[in-house]
Amino acid sequence: MKVEIGDKLVFTKNKVDVLHYENFVVGKQYTVRDISAFSYGIDDIYYEHSLEVIFENEKYGTYIHDIDKYFVKLDEYRSKKIDQII
Repeated sequence: MKVEIGDKLVFTKNKVDVLHYENFVVGKQYTVRDISAFSYGIDDIYYEHSLEVIFENEKYGTYIHDIDKYFVKLDEYRSKKIDQII
């Protein structure tokens, strides 16, 4: 999924396989504040999966390559919830 600053994402994973994601609340909305690259310390080479997504007013962020695994966009989340009701 393509993510941009200002996007609203919802955490959807009930069972996490990475302890870091226990810091997120299922069903909670997170707004993307920044997307930044960081280096692994090897000649400042940046890799696509080294992009970090930072959320507004949150202590924890996520890596761009984990977005599809743990989050959906708010509109998609709402649509699925409405479909479950109907």
